[in-house]
Amino acid sequence: NIPLLHIAEPTGKAIQEKGLKNVALLGTKATMSSPYLPELFSARYGLVITVPTEKQQDLIDGVIFGEISYGQFTEASRKAYLEIIDDLVARGAQGVILGCTEIPLLVSQADRPEIPMFDTLRLHAKAAAMMAAHE
Repeated sequence: NIPLLHIAEPTGKAIQEKGLKNVALLGTKATMSSPYLPELFSARYGLVITVPTEKQQDLIDGVIFGEISYGQFTEASRKAYLEIIDDLVARGAQGVILGCTEIPLLVSQADRPEIPMFDTLRLHAKAAAMMAAHE
């Protein structure tokens, strides 16, 4: 009897509210390389998901597990993430899903104000609080 709120639900709704059709997905390599989230976002929200290249995925994953998870936030890694985001936008992404809860500790909306970024942790937590308040 406990309701389930999948993290993709508030993220997909937020993307739809912005009127976007193609968004990039950043996360762990398992998240970026799996068809699960792209298929879910496509089926439920009509979205096209653009993922980083394999080399970019390796870099993103390495920073998550080798730096961020240890509380290390380097300017070189932040710059590399922003270069990947810029590349994804050049490839057609209109926004970016920050699909690993640690990524917003390294990059944020303030880094690229013109590119909508969707912090899945923040969106999920807000939706869960709203859901709990209305139960």
